[in-house]
Amino acid sequence: MTVGKLQRYLDGLLAADRRFDAEVVAIFKKISQDWFGVSKAEWQFLEEKVLGEHGDCFADEASRQELTSFLVQQVKSGGSRWEPIRRFLSTIPGLANILAEINLAQWEQIFKDGKAPPAVIQHERQKAVNFRGIAGLVKIDPKTKEVAEIEAAIQKAIEAIAGFDFLSQPPQGSGDNKHTILIKVGVNWGYFLYPTVTSWEAVYGVARMCFQEAARRGAAVEVIVGDESGIEKDLWGGTSMANFEHTGILNAAILAGLEQAASLEEAAPAEFAGARELLAMSHAGHMVTLDPEDVNSLKMVEMARRAGVRVVGFEELERLQIPIPGARHFPEGILIPRFVAAEVTDILNLPKPPGRHLIMGNTGLTGALKSHVGLLAGPNRSPALHGPYDRLPPPAPGQTGDSYLENLQAQGKGLFGDRSGKTAVNFVLDVVSNWQNLAPGLPFHEKLVELYLAVADKERFSLADMRRTLATIGPDLGEAIDVGAVIAAKDPLTLDILAGALLKNAYAKMGNVLAVLAPGGDTLLEYLEGKTWLRSGTPFDLLGHIAANSYGLGPIDLAHIDLSHSGFTKLEVDEILSCLAP
Repeated sequence: MTVGKLQRYLDGLLAADRRFDAEVVAIFKKISQDWFGVSKAEWQFLEEKVLGEHGDCFADEASRQELTSFLVQQVKSGGSRWEPIRRFLSTIPGLANILAEINLAQWEQIFKDGKAPPAVIQHERQKAVNFRGIAGLVKIDPKTKEVAEIEAAIQKAIEAIAGFDFLSQPPQGSGDNKHTILIKVGVNWGYFLYPTVTSWEAVYGVARMCFQEAARRGAAVEVIVGDESGIEKDLWGGTSMANFEHTGILNAAILAGLEQAASLEEAAPAEFAGARELLAMSHAGHMVTLDPEDVNSLKMVEMARRAGVRVVGFEELERLQIPIPGARHFPEGILIPRFVAAEVTDILNLPKPPGRHLIMGNTGLTGALKSHVGLLAGPNRSPALHGPYDRLPPPAPGQTGDSYLENLQAQGKGLFGDRSGKTAVNFVLDVVSNWQNLAPGLPFHEKLVELYLAVADKERFSLADMRRTLATIGPDLGEAIDVGAVIAAKDPLTLDILAGALLKNAYAKMGNVLAVLAPGGDTLLEYLEGKTWLRSGTPFDLLGHIAANSYGLGPIDLAHIDLSHSGFTKLEVDEILSCLAP
């Protein structure tokens, strides 16, 4: 809103051929420095538009220096003391929309089965007839919390698809067998821990395996664990790193790094002195934190870094625009963290357990494919990815990520300032009246596919610790259901297909409605969503998967999947695969 005022004032000055003197500078400062302080968007406008593009309009050097000094001071101040309040207010429209979605989207899920239209299925599936999926499926007790048991299942699943064979040779274009591996996790809000996020056990196990498998093959590796949490982070004032800490993923990654450092201490004492002591401290229960006064955590993070393990929140990093082969929706490519494009040689995709998602409705799962949304900067996701009413009010035409967030904050101020409540009521009614737009259509799912295509040449496999997953609402909260499997696949589409079969099978085991209504059992919402989801179809028919087929990706039926399984009885395997049979 304030940027708009600045633009209108600037336009008036230019129309009147008015020079930018001390009075004009004072007005620029007054417009931008409201009760909530100077926003990033306002700062950039003054720096780029006023000082930059129209810098020759200043009446004298003193006026120019006055505005320059003002902007420098704003950078040094680090933002307004009212920033926490501003962030809270900005969540009000988003929260109102979320409440409407929770009710309306769940209602929609009960009355729609999630299948793509038959004509779309028939047309688009033909483009993927030559695609083959390779996957490994391992049974595990859904209640287990034993790290060794979880790690063993993960290892079996990855070995079933020869997932680490890429370490047997140098990266393409390199003469040295040195790999920079990104373990891409799925961590949004993370408040409710696993299964709303990637399990920390999976991160720990895969990071350890990177070093073990590299040693077997004579390779050198650096392991980076990273993601960028969603738009909730931007609105509620959190960070991806804080989410990593809360969910245990930070500690898990650093622990794997400490184990590697301890194994190297004897051979390289100068570099790794004290590693075994720090590892013992970790085993004794010290959890790695982001507290700058936690000296032991600082030492652990540094020691893990020396051994080749880092944890990063993507929002802290510089970005680079990369092209997408065959893009329909991102013809100019997307901005991803520069190091992913320029340094990372291999990506291991560790999504949250594939399950239900409020925005996805019945049309897909939030799983291995959707995990690639984490490559986009949080503020860019709603304008660039989501359609109208996909969680937040729609962006205006041509609105950038920063201006979109600014608009949300302005709406929050408007809702808060209207003590009559009419603004809030009108907002919710607007959402309710457009409930049919809650579930995204084919373009939304095509965009998800394109995000994967942007890095597909680097992605080696996807893995999901699917002991449990969300059976309702999702992705940040909902009711969990036992599944009892670990899945590994060479591509994310095949993993999501198997995850869909496992979820459908878990729904089927809930029994009839009388069993659901028994105290301590599954809920009626779980029953209704489970019995209606894909009631006349399979995961191959989901709109999200058909979108992938339209790009020539994803298996079109069970005959196009090479599946290895372990730990399941023949009857159990038949039950799971029956969920993939037409």
